[in-house]
Amino acid sequence: VSVQRDGEANLTLLSVDNKLQPPLGVAHGDEIALDEIARAFEFLTFTEVTPDSATKGTPLGTARFTYSDDLALNARLFRNEKGLWLRLAATGGAEAAALDTRWRGWSYQIGDWKEKAILPRLSDLEAKPVANERSNSALPDGAPSAR
Repeated sequence: VSVQRDGEANLTLLSVDNKLQPPLGVAHGDEIALDEIARAFEFLTFTEVTPDSATKGTPLGTARFTYSDDLALNARLFRNEKGLWLRLAATGGAEAAALDTRWRGWSYQIGDWKEKAILPRLSDLEAKPVANERSNSALPDGAPSAR
């Protein structure tokens, strides 16, 4: 997966043994975020479809998902007052040509939650600290410790 988010550094994620790895410089990636990226097009729902010419908005960036069978899906995301929109293109053989023909000229509205899967930021991929359930930091001032 190669991500070019407007105004930010490019991001590249590689797959090792069919599992996306965190980018260089990220010691421990958020496994859930990486899995969401790997499944970005799984269960993708289009809530509205309009011709490209009728859909304008602020560009957010592009992502290229390259698969092992030489199929590559190119996604461009943008946002307007109605929400998040996706434009798709495909390259790499007969299947890609059929998909590209079907998608060309159309913009698809998708749920906002798909932005992190299709166009992630580096901060989205960093492992989140695990909260210690027995941590005293959640106790009010002066409360006795559980230890």
